[in-house]
Amino acid sequence: MAPAFAGCAFVVAGRNDGRLRYCACQALAPGADQWRMLLQIDSDENAMFEWGDCGQLFFWITEDALNRRAFDEVWMILQCS
Repeated sequence: MAPAFAGCAFVVAGRNDGRLRYCACQALAPGADQWRMLLQIDSDENAMFEWGDCGQLFFWITEDALNRRAFDEVWMILQCS
């Protein structure tokens, strides 16, 4: 599976064609190195919530947006098995 930050770069660039999970090459995602993980939330049986099939939610923001405190530019990616 491709790194989540590469997923953000692909989507923002309008290049998400559903095949991202097969792309392991970060170089194919221009600007991928500018993304920072802001928050990760894991599934938790004890808390009685589950994202997909025991997945995780990842909230990402670009370095520029973080510096500007532009939290309306955060992207969320769900990864699950």
